[in-house]
Amino acid sequence: MNLNAVIPGHAVAGTEETYFTNWSYTFTNLGHFCLLARVANNSPPGGACAQQGYNSASPATDPQSAIHNINVVSMLGGRSRPMGFAFAAVNMQRDIQKTFLEVNALDPKKDREKLEQLVSMRGIDRMLAQRQVKFAVPKGLLIGEGRERLFYRPEHLGEDAPAHCVPRMHVRGEVNAATVKRLLQPGTKLMEPKGKHELDLLYGEARQTFLEVEPCGKEHVAYAVEVTHKGEDGRDLGGLLCIFVPAHDYF
Repeated sequence: MNLNAVIPGHAVAGTEETYFTNWSYTFTNLGHFCLLARVANNSPPGGACAQQGYNSASPATDPQSAIHNINVVSMLGGRSRPMGFAFAAVNMQRDIQKTFLEVNALDPKKDREKLEQLVSMRGIDRMLAQRQVKFAVPKGLLIGEGRERLFYRPEHLGEDAPAHCVPRMHVRGEVNAATVKRLLQPGTKLMEPKGKHELDLLYGEARQTFLEVEPCGKEHVAYAVEVTHKGEDGRDLGGLLCIFVPAHDYF
């Protein structure tokens, strides 16, 4: 679901100021939560500040934009089956080709602060609390590259670009182990993401990538997996966070 909301303008009194708005939205369904906020100065505010606008071509690295990307994955079939998630790793930086994916399962003992920030969001808290789950570390965590690739061109990124003309990957989001195996790039296999997973991506290239979590066997748990996409110079290119919630085991 896409929802656009324009927040009324605000006059900044000093060089630094916190501005709160009363905008809110209730996510009613399990799935993908991606919030994109953009800030622009429509006219030069005076002093040392100049007129500023956000860069729609690269929201992930644009200082006028902020992204919060969360995916909640709940698979059928019981607590012992592998759980998968497909996403696109994208490079929108002209001066970078070598990139890395850093994948980490958040440990409730070591990463409690991150997990507390996660459940401080009402939608996430409500979704997990009703399942009465606790965070845990999965038995295994794997990553692999898929068959699908596409390129974004400048005409795809304009605000007036028709939505049906923007290229999209066919398989994204929740996937089962059989689908992951079928769509892996030929000659490759899922691997443990030890340290950094290297991806050479041309400007505008998007590559299908799979995450697979092997449950630890416990019931009433959830696994939070953090993915960070960076360039070889350390520049942040994007990222996401997946919460895997194994289905209840009835047998």
